[in-house]
Amino acid sequence: MTVATRVLRFILIVILVVLIAMVVMIVVATKRRGRGTVSGGRADARARKRTPSKLGPIVPHNTGDSKRTPSKRKVVTVHVGEKDRSGKYVGTGYDEHFKFHGYSDDWIMGYMGKRGYLFDKNNVVAIWQMMERTPGAVALDVGANIGTFVVPVSRCSSQVHAFEPQARLFPLLEQNLKDNKCDNVTASRVGVGGEEGFVEMDTEFMLDDDKKVTAPIDAPAGAPHVPVNYGAVAVKKVRQVASTSLEPSENLAKMITIDGYVAVQLSRVDLVKVDVEGFEPLVFYGAQKTIATHRPAILFEKNVRTVPDSVVSSAPRAMVEFDVRKFCAGHGYKHLVRLPKDNFLLLTDDRFDKSDQRLFSKAGEESGLTIYDYLPPAW
Repeated sequence: MTVATRVLRFILIVILVVLIAMVVMIVVATKRRGRGTVSGGRADARARKRTPSKLGPIVPHNTGDSKRTPSKRKVVTVHVGEKDRSGKYVGTGYDEHFKFHGYSDDWIMGYMGKRGYLFDKNNVVAIWQMMERTPGAVALDVGANIGTFVVPVSRCSSQVHAFEPQARLFPLLEQNLKDNKCDNVTASRVGVGGEEGFVEMDTEFMLDDDKKVTAPIDAPAGAPHVPVNYGAVAVKKVRQVASTSLEPSENLAKMITIDGYVAVQLSRVDLVKVDVEGFEPLVFYGAQKTIATHRPAILFEKNVRTVPDSVVSSAPRAMVEFDVRKFCAGHGYKHLVRLPKDNFLLLTDDRFDKSDQRLFSKAGEESGLTIYDYLPPAW
């Protein structure tokens, strides 16, 4: 055997050893990844007992482009609810698997991607049994975002009507409804308020550290890993229906009322969910007839954001200061459940009786309502 042949053989052996080592390192790194997966991947069931990591975006931003337009935002996919070793889905609260499309820097996508859980899991579980025990149940989702609530709720409802005014989010909502086969959901790109007209959306997003960033900047210079809460966009201004020259645009959407919509489209309503960044009083003001007539379960967020001065100055005082809890207490509602993340659930006796009462712990009485604290399952 010549010297050249020996040298060549040695080199090949070294290359083979290096390749084997690289494969081993890749396998080990893969096993250490968190539960959520992106871009079509499946989660490793053996990683389910890992401690949830800190909130963060799924992929890093391009730090060299701090003023990207909405069309350049990267869309990724997360899968929620994977089977454990027993074959049962975990992370959704019931036997189901979903996938959601959203922007790579959306902190809701980061939450689901890191944990493998539905972002609205506690709200879904709190109303799931009640909806299942209500044949033909009809739900309204006001402020649907990308569909993390409406998608799972469609599984326990006969039909769902979803409303989302943001032009940048509505296409994602439509895609998520399609990919999750939510054929019983009707989605509309409109705002919901106390009167018909138009709503002009704010151009500022809330970051997860309570700072603001102006659209279309989704990656502030010097903060490439700070996720954006695309759903935390408030109504900036309300324009009366007399503005006939207006047309929907990027930050402008038609505004309807729940009462007006229900009167034309529906004969029953069993659940109304509202999450509209401080605009809740106006939404409920425009839903008084629906609440009094159908007495649906009402799920809403107690938002720290208040109605903007620009809206207050143009809306009737009674509309801005409308108290849905006080109104419901006078129309047969007896129960108020306090949910995580400052969410509340108002129930009549019959809705409460159909709910999973193992999840509720009585905490007292207030303004004619029995107060309960929600007992979340072990996630």
